[in-house]
Amino acid sequence: MYLAFDLKCSLEALDAKRNNALHVAIQTENIDLIKKLVHIDSDQGQMRAHKNANNVTPVELAGVRYSDYLITIWDRVKQGNIHKIRDLVQSNNLITNVHISRRTTVYHINMQTYSLLNTPLHIALMTG
Repeated sequence: MYLAFDLKCSLEALDAKRNNALHVAIQTENIDLIKKLVHIDSDQGQMRAHKNANNVTPVELAGVRYSDYLITIWDRVKQGNIHKIRDLVQSNNLITNVHISRRTTVYHINMQTYSLLNTPLHIALMTG
């Protein structure tokens, strides 16, 4: 992430196959980068929705293997999936960080999105 934050590289850049950084992170199985890019993408979802030259989004490319990393707590709020939100927050409180860091992203109920700084409560109020 040194390139993205310190050198201000564009996260919207595409390679010759129209893959964005999230496509590449999934292809190279870089879990830490996947988590960071999804958090950066948490407000708009554009990176996760972008289709490459093969008409495949990062979410589709990830399939079941990385799906836990690609759906955020804010996505669950937008879906109105209160049970899943409760599960995410409770599991983070009950399971050791070693286990969580290998399978899912750690969320807490007051965590903010990357650029607009919305909490799950903000999202819930905006989406009704």
